[in-house]
Amino acid sequence: MLVALLLTAAACSNAPRPSELSAGPGSTASSVSVGSGPGATVKGVAGHGDTNTPARADGAPGNTDNSGSVVTTGGPVEAIPVGRADPSGAAPGGIGGPGNRTGVKKTELRIGVTGYFPGNVLIASDLQKAFNAYADQVNAAGGVHGRRLVFDIVDTGDVTSEGGVDAAKQVEGRVLLNCECQGADNAVGAGAYLDSRGVPHFQVTATDAIAQQLKHGYVLAPTTEGFSLRTLEYMAVPLKLRGKKIGMVRSNNSVWQPGEAVYKTYSRELGMEVGPIRVTEASQASFVSEMRAMQEAGVEGIFCFCSLEVLGMVRDGKSLGYEPIIAGPTFSFDIISQAGGGSLDGFRSVRLGGTVDLAGYAAFRKAVRDRYGSEPLSDGFIFWGYAQFLVEAARLAGPDPTRARVENAMTTVQSLDTKGAIPPVTYGPNDRIGTTAMLPVRCCNENDRWISEGPYAESFR
Repeated sequence: MLVALLLTAAACSNAPRPSELSAGPGSTASSVSVGSGPGATVKGVAGHGDTNTPARADGAPGNTDNSGSVVTTGGPVEAIPVGRADPSGAAPGGIGGPGNRTGVKKTELRIGVTGYFPGNVLIASDLQKAFNAYADQVNAAGGVHGRRLVFDIVDTGDVTSEGGVDAAKQVEGRVLLNCECQGADNAVGAGAYLDSRGVPHFQVTATDAIAQQLKHGYVLAPTTEGFSLRTLEYMAVPLKLRGKKIGMVRSNNSVWQPGEAVYKTYSRELGMEVGPIRVTEASQASFVSEMRAMQEAGVEGIFCFCSLEVLGMVRDGKSLGYEPIIAGPTFSFDIISQAGGGSLDGFRSVRLGGTVDLAGYAAFRKAVRDRYGSEPLSDGFIFWGYAQFLVEAARLAGPDPTRARVENAMTTVQSLDTKGAIPPVTYGPNDRIGTTAMLPVRCCNENDRWISEGPYAESFR
């Protein structure tokens, strides 16, 4: 996306740079990170949930920035052996014990955030601003149970699983909980490692299978299967493609691959004819062959499980005289529509998080402007929602939080409201997927930003 963010999306796929999309088939391609993370399933499609078990504890302090609100770190972390005092002042807790208070000091509470945040990509720094600004707001109001909030942000370095694991190893010994808030395979790698170490964590990228295996983790967005189904429902009913042939184009990563099975099964169930599937590769700049295949197969609608690639698809489709309906959960972000310069005008789709017209956006915009003196990246609103949820998770653990108390508190979360930044989140004793809802959206307002067409919905049938 950008999730997505963005959000939840270009980091999740390898896509042409906006400046290259108008250059035609001969241009080069690059990996760009967009967002929230693709991940979504439908509650009830597959079982999920597990019992809570004690977490691990050892601790090493991180470094705060001048504001004391967010930390960006890199390099190895020296764990503090069990039984040795933590010079940072973290509260004591034994490895695997229920009293694990890693990340909790007398005056500070530390929450981890891992994702692909390359310093040379504007969107990466803007997404981090959402966490920084929210920490400022929380701390100005007294912090979390009187403790100053610090978001400990660690760059995975790339979008590989290995990069995610490396980042997770850095945060595990110094945070109370973590969010794998951006990416695809990197988010899954980080989540799997933290789960094995007993660290409570929240993933925005997951499949049904991943969700079922979690013991200390929770899925904060729909799973791949879930948002695939939401997209197909939206195509069949609001976009009126029932009775017509649709095709699928997806980026080549392991997390989005399960969407193919959902496409094959539920397209038919929803009354649509199944057409070709095409997978885009990392270095791809031309989409002529994909669009020609769809055109020759008589496809009238394309499920695009991709991000910036959509702009190349629209460009190359027009060169063939082919303009099908295109919808998908991972390209409906403002950074993509703005890069397209109006090429997505009139598109309707679904989105993983909030748009600029929703109630909570004004508070997000003001907080970022107050801290940085500049306009925020609008897609960062989704990360503002993630930040709100993470802080609420820490608050629910009480004034004396431990990792075990964070996990126990999750069984009580019911429709947590972030004023539209992300869908309402609900967990239960046997339900680790927080939402299956998505936002219906259309492109675009006068600033080439997506706007909502209705509330978040768990079904579009």
